[in-house]
Amino acid sequence: MARSLLPALVLVFCLPPSQAAAQGGRIDESPLYNRLATGAGARAWGMAGAQIAVPGEGEAITWNPAAIGTLGRPHLSFSFSGDRLAGDLTPTTYRSPSGQRVGLIDIGSITPTLSHAWGRAIDFAAVVFPFNVARRRVVAGLAYDTHLSFSQQADSAYEFRHDSMYTFNYDYAYSAAGTGGFDSVTFSIASELSRGLIVGANVHRWFNGPSVPATESYNYSVVNVYSWTGTYNEVFTDRVNLDISAFSIDLGALILLGNRFSAGLVYRGGFGADLSYSNAASYRNDHTGDSFSASLSGASVLRMPWTIGAGVALQVSPRLLVAADHVQTRWSRAQIDAYARTTAQGAAPVPAIYAFPTMKPVGTIQQSDAGRSAAGAEYALRLKSWTVPVRAGVFYQQTYLNDGSPGAWGVAAGAGIRRGHIEVDAAWVRDRASGRYARNSVQTSLGYTFGEERRQP
Repeated sequence: MARSLLPALVLVFCLPPSQAAAQGGRIDESPLYNRLATGAGARAWGMAGAQIAVPGEGEAITWNPAAIGTLGRPHLSFSFSGDRLAGDLTPTTYRSPSGQRVGLIDIGSITPTLSHAWGRAIDFAAVVFPFNVARRRVVAGLAYDTHLSFSQQADSAYEFRHDSMYTFNYDYAYSAAGTGGFDSVTFSIASELSRGLIVGANVHRWFNGPSVPATESYNYSVVNVYSWTGTYNEVFTDRVNLDISAFSIDLGALILLGNRFSAGLVYRGGFGADLSYSNAASYRNDHTGDSFSASLSGASVLRMPWTIGAGVALQVSPRLLVAADHVQTRWSRAQIDAYARTTAQGAAPVPAIYAFPTMKPVGTIQQSDAGRSAAGAEYALRLKSWTVPVRAGVFYQQTYLNDGSPGAWGVAAGAGIRRGHIEVDAAWVRDRASGRYARNSVQTSLGYTFGEERRQP
């Protein structure tokens, strides 16, 4: 899904905190980080991500490593996603006495004119294969997963207007084009421990990181400011680079009661990643003629949260499957142990502990542990030699932003085609957090099963 792995790196790393707090039109990309607590694949997202207790093919290991334990033949799968975010923002105005003259009124407004981000990526590829060890069937998998992808464009803009004894107006614009993200290569293994109980594990090797170049500009128009009237521009640029290296482990269990009911548990381990960071900033003012540039680099530890989830699924009939999940992510423990960024003037603060990904100093804000609940259904239509599953679901996602921000409600729909060894799936996900963002995501998956038998009962 995105990932939709959206304040996100494009937002919080590319603008100094003092300036970021002052902006009124910035796109909120925090939903990208929900990908760390969920998984990939159009079948799952067509059911709104209710997948922990559903046996599946290669993509299932991103939801529950035990879910591939029922496979009877090798399977190859790919997943592609595309996201588009639009800021759900409203204009703000103020009207207050200035205190400079009796009866004089300050009137001002901030009007967002642009706020969106989009991206697309092949976010998952896996091969899984069963084999026998000491008369026990074991299923192993190897996968490449882009948990957080920032190969996207983010743009925002707003108008600031102020009138009193003087006029001070400006138009603000921000643009960033991130590349890279938090990726992993995953080795998975699952096996039936006892009748009806399948256990599994993922071992992730984390690597890579985002590189985010950003530009923000202010186009000023003033009247009677220090007895001067005219126009001028300020331009800030910054390129922020992060690179991580780490290992983590997921553990999962799948309980099968006959052919109708299943329950799943999954634990995604948190980890401390070696983090290398750097930034290069510049500033230009065509009114004063000032021009500055500076760069900074350092090393730290990025501590990522653990996630625990549970789900149930019921095969109501041979064609109808319903499922429900809940996951909880410990965002209150996510932080960077020591981080600093230079400004264009070369002023770098002493490295401090920052909450991640809000990037505010620990002590000034505490992130919230966020939960996600989902329910979905799949109905398989039979059309001669074709099977056409149709899917739908709903979910609610809390936010880790501990500032009174609302969570997001979402809906999903999808469909697929099964014929012979080939399966093709597509899903659409729509979620919205009032006053923050509206997001649309499209997921597509392609799978191929080798041999005649697709899954063991």
